[in-house]
Formats: sequence, C-alpha cells, structure tokens
Amino acid sequence: MGGVSEDSTTRLDELESLRGLAALLVVLFHMPQWYPPFHAFPIIRNGGFMVDFFFVLSGFVICRAYGDRLQSPRDVLRFQLLRLGRLYPVHLLFLFAFLGVEIARWMVSGADAAASGVAPFGFNSGAAFALQLGLLQAWGDAAYWGTYNGPAWSISIEFYGYFIFALAALLGGTQRGIVFLLLFLVGAALLAGGWAGNPNISRFLAGFFAGVLVARGCAGRAEALPNWLPAVALLTFAVILWTKPNTLSSVLRVVGASALVIAAIAMARDGAIRRLLRHRAFVAVGAWSYSIYMAHFLVIYIASQLANRLLTAPRALVDGNILPQPGMMIAVLMLAGVVMATLGISALVFHGIEAPLRDWTRRRVAARFGPVSRD
Repeated sequence: MGGVSEDSTTRLDELESLRGLAALLVVLFHMPQWYPPFHAFPIIRNGGFMVDFFFVLSGFVICRAYGDRLQSPRDVLRFQLLRLGRLYPVHLLFLFAFLGVEIARWMVSGADAAASGVAPFGFNSGAAFALQLGLLQAWGDAAYWGTYNGPAWSISIEFYGYFIFALAALLGGTQRGIVFLLLFLVGAALLAGGWAGNPNISRFLAGFFAGVLVARGCAGRAEALPNWLPAVALLTFAVILWTKPNTLSSVLRVVGASALVIAAIAMARDGAIRRLLRHRAFVAVGAWSYSIYMAHFLVIYIASQLANRLLTAPRALVDGNILPQPGMMIAVLMLAGVVMATLGISALVFHGIEAPLRDWTRRRVAARFGPVSRD
C-alpha cells in the first residue's frame, strides 16, 4: 500500500477516505480470533483483498499525477526519490520496532519463544532484516514475505513496481498505453492461470496497471456519469467480498470491482456517497491510512501478548493458534481497543514522522531537481 496522495489539482478526497476505510478493514482482517464468529463474517474474512484495492488505487493516483510528466531518466530518478521519501521512513520505523521485539524476546531467554513456538531471530532472521532494509522481501523466497512487519510485503512490491511504471511512461504516446495494457494483461493472465511462482508480482501487475488504465480512461471525463453510480459500484464491491473465497483465484474479480469503484467516484457527478466520503473524519483516516497499514501489526502483536498473559478466559485452538476466548462482549471491547490504539498511534506517526519527512524529501528533491508536485 503506497499511500499516495495528490496535489489539489488531481486529488479526490473521496478516494482518500476509501483508502482509509480499506486500511481499517485490513486491521480487522489481521485481528486475533478472540471471537471466531466475528472473523467468519465474510467481509472481514476477505479483508486481505484490500491490498488489491490499494494496488488499483495507487495505479490510478500515480498515473493521474505522473503519467504525462515522466519524460527523461532525470524525471524517473526524481519520481523514485519522492516515492522513497514517501514510503521508507514509516517502513523503517516499524522495521526497527519489530527488531526491538526480537531483541526483547532474545533477552528474556526464549520465554516468549516457548509460547509462540518460534525462537527469537528464527522467522525474523538477519537475512530477512537485510531484505527488509532494501525493500526486497516480497520479490524472492516466500519464507521472507511476512517477516518483521508483515504487511510491508506490499510496500516492497509497490516501490520497485513504481520503477516499472516509470520506465513504461518514458515511452510516451501510443507505445506507453500499449505497454501499460500489456503489463496488466500479464498480471491478469498469471492470476487466471494460477501461476505457481510469486503471486505478489502478479497481484501488483494486475491491480496497479488496472488502476493506470482507469486513470487514462477517466482523463477529461469528470462529472460524466450519474451520481448514483458510486453507490452501485460500492455495492458490487461489497457483494464480491461477501461471496468470493479469500483465494488467489478471486483477486481478478476484486481488481475489476476496485476499478469500477474508482472510476465511478472519479467520473460521477456529486451525490450522497461522494459527500459522505468527503466528511472530515473519513478524510482524516484516509490521510493516516499508510500509517494505519504499517502500524497495526505491531499494535495487534502487543495486544495479543497482553491478552495471552492477562486473560483467564478458556483457550481454544483457532487456525493453529491457541487463543483466549473471552466471549462476545469482552472480545468486541478488545477489538475496539486495538482499532482505537491503531488510529491514535497512526495519527501520531503521520503528524510526527510521515508528513514531516515526506515534506523534507520534497524540499530536498525540489532543491536538486526543481519544483515537485505534492505526491
């Protein structure tokens, strides 16, 4: 999830809000199953598909902001430096936070390892840390994809995927559009064919370049569609999340539904859905969405450790994990507490680290390369 934001000429607050709501759904998807019926709810169970929505949305936003502005290798370098400044500081913050967790586990002589069954620096190894530093963890061996801050796998794919986009954009004209289409078709074909290689790559290619194609198709067509279309598109998306299993074969349907939602909001006339999504609370959560995505795994880890040690509720084996089962009311309060803690920490990270270092990067890049957009 790249968490890309645009300047005032191209930004749609409604899409910012949707990204924030999607990030919260990822949080719920990753929650421990303290109350399994909650996690059996289909939209929660399929929350992992929000990564594909993020890919489509990132492709749409990046193409709108940069599709016609990458005309030289210098432009590509500037673009990648901006992306690095946008993604890397928050990634590094939570990477070192999880490194601290491993060090703490090691210092208590494996007491925590006995409970989890994983020795300190076993799964989260030194090699995994090195790959995380280079944002390379999702491009190779599957053993490294979910290490340290697990959700960062999508940031790994997206950062280098931006470079693929930038190189294709250099072609210009009809050739550029053809390459964008081919990259989408390659990703879609790999997904449809059940490619046994790295699904991270196929998910990115299909999702991101679907978003790029939507951006090109929407260009100059604002207010061209009826104002009720966003509601229909969102309902279609919800039905797919409700009915499709959380498997690789369902990704293409989610990519298609994501593209429909984004196109509907980008091209529809103003209406109730767009006005609701422009509410300042939703827009604020959208602004924090990247920090939410990157922070929630650590919050959930801490909450899980506290629950395992403090709760006296009966334990049950749920999806291979022994978890306390405190009952519906207590579990709902625990889930709400994790969400609120994630929101609070994410707001602090956004205002204290993400936004300041993003702006610092813009200033440095502008000083070296000339004016840059607010991306």
